[in-house]
Amino acid sequence: MEKGWDKSFQIKEYFEQQMECSVYDVLPDIEKTTLLTPKPWKPPVK
Repeated sequence: MEKGWDKSFQIKEYFEQQMECSVYDVLPDIEKTTLLTPKPWKPPVK
């Protein structure tokens, strides 16, 4: 079974081959939203 990241990179590579450029070239600032992960939500302490 493939992991989520493996499949995501396969899809990214497919589109890059079709476009003949990097997805980062056509999606400005995408690395700011895809590489930053917020901390997991925790319920408030009472």
